[in-house]
Amino acid sequence: MNYLELVRRASRECGITNRDIITLDGQTGEVLRVKEWVNSAYEEIQNQRRWDWLWRKTSQALVIGTNEYSPTTDWTLSTLEWSGETLKLHDPAVGVTDRQPLNFVSWLDFSASYQSPESQSGRPTVAAVRPDGVIVFNVLPDKAYVFEGEYYKTSDVLSANTDVPAMPAQYHMAIVWGAVMLYAQYEEAGVLMQTASGNLSRFIGLMMVTELPISMAASPLA
Repeated sequence: MNYLELVRRASRECGITNRDIITLDGQTGEVLRVKEWVNSAYEEIQNQRRWDWLWRKTSQALVIGTNEYSPTTDWTLSTLEWSGETLKLHDPAVGVTDRQPLNFVSWLDFSASYQSPESQSGRPTVAAVRPDGVIVFNVLPDKAYVFEGEYYKTSDVLSANTDVPAMPAQYHMAIVWGAVMLYAQYEEAGVLMQTASGNLSRFIGLMMVTELPISMAASPLA
């Protein structure tokens, strides 16, 4: 379902059926609230887990003499969390056979061990992420090495009528029931809250089986 279809379905489940919803643009009143609740429910679901559908990978050429990079402004990435064990570097003149893992450490350890990383140049071997999200390497690159890594992206926000959630279509009803829960809370509708909560838990449970790494799938829902 796209954004418009999600709002339509959530409105029906909430009992708001006084008129058909043709567009989300310029809406007011109850429809506007449902529209916002759909987005809130989607954002909350995204933030619950490191879902497989939020996984991405990237390949970026480093700049000679620059050891700090903002994923957002330098690489146009929306990174929430890097998978440290996947970070690698290779010399483009040699190719992927030169691919070597980077040692990914905490910012606390990095700042203690490399107090002046900008004072040396060479091939980076260690990387860390600062509290502001900037990724930093232990030396200034002496070549335009290719950085590779996997990460989980930040949550999406639905905007246009035709925007489709990144999550698999079979779980879109989780967004609907999450929105219905917010409506029921607003209206103090206890029976509807119970129904929506049960349905949301069911869809989240199903998604935890298929959309999480095997090691995480058995962990309890927060």
